[in-house]
Amino acid sequence: MFLKELLFLKKIWTLIFISVLGLVLTGCSNSASNQVKNASQNNIEIKKDKVALIYAKNQQSYFESLAQMLVKENFEIENFPTENNDSISQDNSVKKISDKGYRFLIIDAINRSQMNSSLDHLRGQGTNIIGYDNTVYKIGAPDVNITFDYSDNGVKAANKFIEDQKIANLPDKKYKTLELFAGNVLSQSNYDYFKGVMQTLQPYIDNGKIKILSKQLPQNDGENISSIAVINNDKIQLNNRLEYLLNDVYKNKQPDGIILGPNIELNTEIKIYNTNIDKDKYSQINKYTISLVLALKNHTNIDNIPKISNGKRMIPTVYVY
Repeated sequence: MFLKELLFLKKIWTLIFISVLGLVLTGCSNSASNQVKNASQNNIEIKKDKVALIYAKNQQSYFESLAQMLVKENFEIENFPTENNDSISQDNSVKKISDKGYRFLIIDAINRSQMNSSLDHLRGQGTNIIGYDNTVYKIGAPDVNITFDYSDNGVKAANKFIEDQKIANLPDKKYKTLELFAGNVLSQSNYDYFKGVMQTLQPYIDNGKIKILSKQLPQNDGENISSIAVINNDKIQLNNRLEYLLNDVYKNKQPDGIILGPNIELNTEIKIYNTNIDKDKYSQINKYTISLVLALKNHTNIDNIPKISNGKRMIPTVYVY
């Protein structure tokens, strides 16, 4: 009898020992798992994609807002502001960030074509390039441009002059006079704007209903705006040109109208036709830019963007209306 009780107690102690051992091992396992998990969280550094922002200082407020939006999306930001007309410094900034692992460059280009080689080199290093507002012109580097439809704005300004002056109803040998003023000769937006202007005005210039007495006007495709443009929207140069026209070309009568390029001002009693972009529209550009950055980051293989015959990539453009 005593032997049976002894065996029974041994079994009980064995079961208790096994249960306790199981609890200990489970606790150790959970503890080890937690330690691995914590170590993983502590030791693995989450690498943020870097974004370079290059812009002229007159766009700084828009880019500061864009930078804040990018930070919220977990990007690392570096700003490269330049003076408003210093395209050389802007080009140097592009060269400075080459080979430094930037996932994106968002650039408001001062000079429409100066940075071709440096941007192409940067793109070759794997950086996605987004042209912002004053877009990058006719090169393979950008993956996308995002801007306003400046060409359509030029059409609207020209049509407003035609309607106001009742050009289509003018009698034979009667005409209205018009002058054209462009802002920064280096920025692509001015070329796009006057492409729209000239395509609209050209038939009336050809039939003599509209005359530009100074003979200073772009080509029909918006190229060659240098005769009507200044550097960096310089107000002194704009006013000097206006004074010259009024004193030398229009001695007895003011022009019937002036078409101004986008986002510039001219103090005169002459009727002005132009398009100034509402500043609130830049918040819309920023929202679109964030969407494009995230799409390029997560989904798009930039090498799949089609190429045109000269080997350069076609550049998609997103317009903000």
